[in-house]
Amino acid sequence: MSFQRHTIGILVVAGVVTIGVAIQQRHRVVLKLQDPLGGHINDFDRWMIMIPQFVHDRADYVDDLFPMPPIGLLALAPLTWLSRPNAQFVWVCLKLPLACVAFAMCLNLVARVGARLTSTAAL
Repeated sequence: MSFQRHTIGILVVAGVVTIGVAIQQRHRVVLKLQDPLGGHINDFDRWMIMIPQFVHDRADYVDDLFPMPPIGLLALAPLTWLSRPNAQFVWVCLKLPLACVAFAMCLNLVARVGARLTSTAAL
């Protein structure tokens, strides 16, 4: 089996797993929204609770208690237009392309130093 077929197979499996995890995370947020005690399920969900006041309202960044640097606000601000469950779904789905970009940059780094990367090492 060629390297290209392995890559396609891995991407298909990763895509299916990503969609499955995204659905599961979205469902968890939906359940948390129905919980009378409220709260969040993970850091991203906590950010989706906290960030809208910084993006859409006026909130001063006065201390280090907010766990997101200002540049992070720029990256996550578009997700505040979505509901919390849908933002969670999109965030999980974005992780696979981000991982692919990071992997491609690593492969490019190896190629730029003149090393030869074997198929086994890449897999």
